[in-house]
Amino acid sequence: EHVKMYLDFVSLYMPHIKTIIIPDFTHYISAILADRKFIGRKAGGEAFQRFWELAGDALEGIILSIDNLRDDLIVVTEYHSEYNEVSDSWEIFVPGCKMLRHSFKLDSYYDYLLYTHVEKKDDGTVSSYNFVTRKWDKYNARCAEIFKETLIPNNLQTVLDAIRKDNGI
Repeated sequence: EHVKMYLDFVSLYMPHIKTIIIPDFTHYISAILADRKFIGRKAGGEAFQRFWELAGDALEGIILSIDNLRDDLIVVTEYHSEYNEVSDSWEIFVPGCKMLRHSFKLDSYYDYLLYTHVEKKDDGTVSSYNFVTRKWDKYNARCAEIFKETLIPNNLQTVLDAIRKDNGI
């Protein structure tokens, strides 16, 4: 509930900070879902309403509030992904229930959306991690065409530098 206040504070009073990373949004939502107050709201309309409030608070308090920060401040939000067999693609994982997943539509709020693709050797060990920069295979990534390559090394600084260059910051 205090994330928006912290983001605003950094934006207004800490111009030396150029990047904020919000690690693991999935765990943030899971912590709220596991809170006794949230669980206790399970009777009648309260059960349904609590999910709409959670979706609204997360969208308004974090995701949408990022648009109001200073132009040179980049906020990186990290999510887990899950494979959706129906759509045959990887999607942002939103814990909870189907209603919450359908309420969020998180990927629609981001100009840059990268997925991590894991390359494995024949023996099953990992050979490399790469960011996926555009729609490819089972990934719905997008990166505003700032990379020519579909797969780039998993290096967040490279991505941040490219975003800053593309946006003139």
